[in-house]
Amino acid sequence: MFTEKELVLLHYLSRGVNGIQPLTERLDISVPEVYRIVRSLKRKEALDDSRGIHISSCPFAKRLMMIMSEGKGLARFFKDKRLIVLLAIAEPKKLNDIVDETKLSETYIRKILRIQMEGGLVREDDGIYSINDGLYPKVRPFLLSYKDHLEVFDIRAPRDADILYKDDDRVIYSSPYEEKDPLTGFSAFGEFNFETPSDDLKYYSTSDKEKDINTVFSDAYIIASNKDSWRLKMFLELFYIKYEQNLEAPQTFVSIHKRILSGEKVKGWPSYADLKDRMWMLTE
Repeated sequence: MFTEKELVLLHYLSRGVNGIQPLTERLDISVPEVYRIVRSLKRKEALDDSRGIHISSCPFAKRLMMIMSEGKGLARFFKDKRLIVLLAIAEPKKLNDIVDETKLSETYIRKILRIQMEGGLVREDDGIYSINDGLYPKVRPFLLSYKDHLEVFDIRAPRDADILYKDDDRVIYSSPYEEKDPLTGFSAFGEFNFETPSDDLKYYSTSDKEKDINTVFSDAYIIASNKDSWRLKMFLELFYIKYEQNLEAPQTFVSIHKRILSGEKVKGWPSYADLKDRMWMLTE
């Protein structure tokens, strides 16, 4: 999300104000703080990573700067968690659905919606909240492009990473390079005496919590489900069979596993015969 000062900087940038000193004067803040704001916007990919201060090539960044060019006062509608609420109603929603999606309190959301409705940005019809496209036609395209960007980008992960899952606690991602984050999922199976064939990709987690067999297995399940890989699901099943007594597996996985052992063919998963053919891997 963006702070109010970050958004106001984009406003001045849209008006042709560039360079640290001119921005310092317009924002009325110190030079070190302008540098900090610029670095933050670069991490969020609103500004490109080259020398100087330039809007990035990401569609959401260009759309956001177009909105901010209309007035720095608009920053109050898009700053911090107010943007989270706007993202939730990029498609019209009732209040309880906004609460479910944002995980914010109903009281807090009502306060934000009241501010945005007073500014004409949001409208309410029969309990359904939506963007007021008539007054702000540029807002919904920005929100949709930013939602798309957030699906594949997170400042906690390297820029060239493929994000497979993220929540408030961690990002699980794959990368062909050695990264600073701890290995997880299939890339950490070797730590539990279970070797999987080499892969060009390695899987990492940004979590700072202590890694154990349950965390590694749960992350592997997320990875296999995200990639919808029969091969990875095979290794997942074999790992579970070997360490079932030590694992507290997700119930969705346990249900699938039982169906496979009963002889049922589950789409996208190895069959019981496939597992039997590879049981030799558990004795090596």
